[in-house]
Amino acid sequence: MQACSFPHPAIRVFLAIILAILIVPPVARTAPITPTTSTPPAPVVPDTASPTSEIHAQLKSRRETVLSSELDARIREIPIRDGERFAKRQVLVRLDCALQQARLAKMNAVLAGAEKVAKIQNRLLELNSTGTLEAALARIDVDKARADIRVQSIMLSKCTVSAPFAGRVVETKARGHQFVRTGQALVEILDDSSLDIDFIAPSRWLAWLKAGQEFSILINETKRSYPGKVVRLGAKVDPVSQLVKVMGTISGRFPELMPGMSGRIIITPPEDGGR
Repeated sequence: MQACSFPHPAIRVFLAIILAILIVPPVARTAPITPTTSTPPAPVVPDTASPTSEIHAQLKSRRETVLSSELDARIREIPIRDGERFAKRQVLVRLDCALQQARLAKMNAVLAGAEKVAKIQNRLLELNSTGTLEAALARIDVDKARADIRVQSIMLSKCTVSAPFAGRVVETKARGHQFVRTGQALVEILDDSSLDIDFIAPSRWLAWLKAGQEFSILINETKRSYPGKVVRLGAKVDPVSQLVKVMGTISGRFPELMPGMSGRIIITPPEDGGR
């Protein structure tokens, strides 16, 4: 009897695949493929301002400056203190200018001598006893002496530091009897007669936000609301944040308000959205 031989290896693999297909249940072979569905995108909502929008804001003085010394001198007196009020052209600092005054006295004496020499030279010129050059030089000496006096008089006017506007003292930066150099800060002042408001608004508000637009500001420190209005808009929109600077002012005078206070701008756009 002839021995039974096994099929070729390739034939065995083929038979195994056929057997596996026959064993798989019919349901598994015929199960339909369910298509994947995606959630439809949400509708785009127009970007409009809310009926009432709140923006952070800060009060600032319209004018604020630091007065400095225009001389190298010793401070004789600072008659005002931090927080005090002052009038326009009121003296805020007095410097000791004894040296400058002595120089002015000397210059006046030089001028008197130059004028006498010039007078004599003119008389001699009339008598043909001197030349025109000598007489001209004498007159030039007089002009130089007068110019020196004008310069020194201007320097002496710097011995008193006066207020350029009415307001309040923020901080005195020097003390009496202290020696100060030219350009050294003496006193910081501000004008609180009218308070400005700076805030940042979305650029889309430019469709309706104009100069003259009224709003109210709720001040954090006083817990009270105050009227205000837009004075002007910034010159450009920030391309990254899409924000624009807005400058406004408080409508009226309220003694309790101070520069540096902060609050929230409450502003209502027109019903038609500025159209």
